[in-house]
Amino acid sequence: MATSPWVDVARAISFIVGTTTAFFLNRKFTFAGGRRDGKAQVGSFVLLYTVTFFVAVGVNQLMLNVLPESAWQRTLCWAVSQATATVINFVMLKWVVFREPSTEEN
Repeated sequence: MATSPWVDVARAISFIVGTTTAFFLNRKFTFAGGRRDGKAQVGSFVLLYTVTFFVAVGVNQLMLNVLPESAWQRTLCWAVSQATATVINFVMLKWVVFREPSTEEN
């Protein structure tokens, strides 16, 4: 079944809006290191989310090829890929993007 190209456009827009929202919410409420300004922080956030997106898609495809077909295959593949991407995303947000400056940097 062919789909409209607008489906991909809508998914891209929703990803961009979700990522932008996540940046500001993480910066404001989740990580103390997010309270500093800088284009490097925005750039590293965008890079991380781009990598995380491709990790999620790649792990999903890998799981689809590895796991046997069943009624739960797609759901399980999605869950594994999402969990992998979420862990990578959180660790990198905490230790790279929104890291708190050391006392030497202050």
